[in-house]
Amino acid sequence: MATNRDHCSEDDSRRHFARLEVGFGARLETLDGGQPVRLINLSQGGAQLVLSEPEEAGEGFLTWLDFETFGELAWQDGDRIGLTFDVPLSPLCLAETRRRAPSVVMDEQSGSSFTKAWVSGEIGDD
Repeated sequence: MATNRDHCSEDDSRRHFARLEVGFGARLETLDGGQPVRLINLSQGGAQLVLSEPEEAGEGFLTWLDFETFGELAWQDGDRIGLTFDVPLSPLCLAETRRRAPSVVMDEQSGSSFTKAWVSGEIGDD
């Protein structure tokens, strides 16, 4: 079982890989079921996620864009978790994620804006 560690400290000397800040939606599938998550950052060796359903997390498959990998829980602090991947991601996977991340974030934001405008009545069904 993972322990709640100080994963946000200024001393990141324990990290073996640089982090890629992404901030878009992904999916985590565990033995308890799947849930949408927010992929905060990603590296060859792991990822930081925000769960949509805060609960005790465990190992599972993380899926984003056209990629998926298996990870084990490294730490959990409420709805935020860190996964450690059993096999490091390839540099090509990270490069493609970096290339596509800005457009994915923009698509999510514009979809969210449209939904809010429709719900508030600013956009009609006409």
